[in-house]
Amino acid sequence: MIASTKNWKSLFNYATNIARLTIGTIVPIVPKLLQILKAVGMGVVDLPGINDLEENSVLLNQLNNTKANRSKYFVFTSNYEPDHNIFKRLFDEFLVDRAIFKREVNDSIAPVSGAIFQNKEFSHSVKLEEISYYISPSDKGVSHFSYLHPKHPEILVKLFEII
Repeated sequence: MIASTKNWKSLFNYATNIARLTIGTIVPIVPKLLQILKAVGMGVVDLPGINDLEENSVLLNQLNNTKANRSKYFVFTSNYEPDHNIFKRLFDEFLVDRAIFKREVNDSIAPVSGAIFQNKEFSHSVKLEEISYYISPSDKGVSHFSYLHPKHPEILVKLFEII
């Protein structure tokens, strides 16, 4: 989903256009810098290996259907919604939630249903019990990049409970 070349290109287009329209009107050099960033970003999505992150990739299908002992397997994920910052909220709502994840609950990088093996759109043999994962609620503001941040003690407490 997010790893799809089409979605990355859309994300770069949206992000650079919003930045150009907001910041670019105040700082004249920003539009040129954004053109460079966009060009680099568009090239990055075509690197070998990025398509292995798509949900229907051969690699992920192999990993999802590998028989393995998952008795000590635990997943942390979250329903990320940003704080009161209007720019973060707009970016999350229009780019991340709508354009990339098609309104599926996510932590800003991965869909929750995929992280806990409940996505019905692709095959997998893994079945996790509810005690094998923790979903941080949206009001906590936990994103993919902040699971272990000290401002989210509930994640650290849960981690220390299971180890």
